[in-house]
Amino acid sequence: MSNVKNESEKFDRLFQMMVTLNDKIDKATTSNKEDIHQLQITLDRVVGMLDTDELERQSLTVEVDRHEDWIARAAKQTGIRYSHN
Repeated sequence: MSNVKNESEKFDRLFQMMVTLNDKIDKATTSNKEDIHQLQITLDRVVGMLDTDELERQSLTVEVDRHEDWIARAAKQTGIRYSHN
């Protein structure tokens, strides 16, 4: 009987160790999922910022080209020599 009790205690300890290990794994997995989610949010923000930057650069390019055209026409009308490099 003592042998059965001893084996039962060993099994109980082993089972408790497995439960503890499982809890640790669950916490680590949850933490990793949260970290990955935060990383995805950050990457989405960066992509949004890059998209905005690209649109702003395109708009500025169009505006500079328009200004260049105005300057060239004004120079021609006023008789000022102007060349764009």
